[in-house]
Amino acid sequence: MSAASGATYTVGRERGPGPRFVTIQAALDADLKPGDRVVVKAGVYHERLLVKRSGAPGRPITIEGERGPNGEWLTVIDGSEPVPTDGWALAPEFTPNHGVYRRRWTEGEPFCMVLVKDGTTYDLAEFAWRGGQHDAFKHINLPADQLAWGFSSEEGGPAEAKGLNGHPVKYWDGIEAGYHYRDGHLYLRFRDGDDPSTKELRWCPGGDLDGYQPHATTGAGMLLKDRSYVTLRNLHLRAAHHGVMIQGQETHHNVVDSCFVVNGQQKVLLEDKCSHNRVENCVLTEQNLGSDRWQRGPWGGGWSYQHGVSANYYYRYKQEIGSSTDDPRDAGGMRVSLNSNGRFAVSERRRRSEATLEVGIVG
Repeated sequence: MSAASGATYTVGRERGPGPRFVTIQAALDADLKPGDRVVVKAGVYHERLLVKRSGAPGRPITIEGERGPNGEWLTVIDGSEPVPTDGWALAPEFTPNHGVYRRRWTEGEPFCMVLVKDGTTYDLAEFAWRGGQHDAFKHINLPADQLAWGFSSEEGGPAEAKGLNGHPVKYWDGIEAGYHYRDGHLYLRFRDGDDPSTKELRWCPGGDLDGYQPHATTGAGMLLKDRSYVTLRNLHLRAAHHGVMIQGQETHHNVVDSCFVVNGQQKVLLEDKCSHNRVENCVLTEQNLGSDRWQRGPWGGGWSYQHGVSANYYYRYKQEIGSSTDDPRDAGGMRVSLNSNGRFAVSERRRRSEATLEVGIVG
């Protein structure tokens, strides 16, 4: 084996070339050298990963998954942890209660929560507290047949709701479920009042911007911090607060290639003076529980029922759901921060990114 090609390490239970590891992080903890390749066999790996070594010009360290015969991503990196099924009971704060459940929660605030259904992870909406008329906590108990209302203040709220776009769009259309965390309790509501103990739910920690500092790295599915010349290829990353975090002034010349990144807030987050990183041939997408009801593509001027559902989802996220006023259908792709104060300079708001994006950030 030539020095230029490096060594190959295998992750998974199947045999492969070179040393074999059961977990991806164990391979990343090894003494990897420039030019080395970590091949991750098909399977679901419940890990949040930290890249600890850098490659070199022309000799990157490559972390590569497997693809199926039709291009499907077979190597899945899931950054979430299971939500216990016990301890759920109807929340006593609501009378009548339309299906809001509560359990004691001491794990810290969830920044991503998903429902696992038939092997697919679906994002649940975060019903945030913003105060005043936009306090979503009181809306989490709205009945299943509650009509939706619009964005402008003259449209009032639930009491004056008339639907959207001339259709009887319901408040829960396109949302279907949501969660809320406060005072050491986790609240969860499914549209039809389903008991959470009957569902497979998973969550991930994280953190908002701390003043003008970069994002907390706790919930990163894959973290490259002050690492360079690393290539991520053919990986399916899901159920983390941020799928891939590329952070730090010494983080440069990394490539995210042909990956499928879903769930959470930002699929690829580049910030804190990182430079010359590429994201190419990737699918960065939302996978929300109610997204099958949306109207894909332009919807603002449409008048179908699906257009109305899309409008409702947009209004709800602008007003009361989520940790900010971002609509995840717009901001759920790639975000680039100019410098260490966390202010965003470029936001590539695409669900599907087919083109190469060369990011060169200075100062």
